[in-house]
Amino acid sequence: MKVLLDTNFLLMPLKFRVDLFSEIARLVEGKPEYVVLSSSLKELGSLGKADVVKKIVAKTKLVEATGKVDEAIAEYAVRENAVVCTNDANLRKRLKALGVKTIFLRGKGHLEMD
Repeated sequence: MKVLLDTNFLLMPLKFRVDLFSEIARLVEGKPEYVVLSSSLKELGSLGKADVVKKIVAKTKLVEATGKVDEAIAEYAVRENAVVCTNDANLRKRLKALGVKTIFLRGKGHLEMD
């Protein structure tokens, strides 16, 4: 199963000490294939955090994407039937309307899937 990580998810281990990969593996069926869009990495670069998340990104497949990050995420998720990891409430609502499952942080300690 493809699991797309949004920019805010890449920063989560720094803020909340959550082990993303074990938490995500607990929630999805089968072996997750982690994906990050190039536009998310560009967004991280603009935040000055790109170096901090290199370990996480090294475990993912980079997919080229242009335009607005949220648009690219929605398009990829629908096209590839991917689960999206995001804490962005507006994006989660939009994805839910499109029939896309999301994984989000609950209570600063664990992840849940909706």
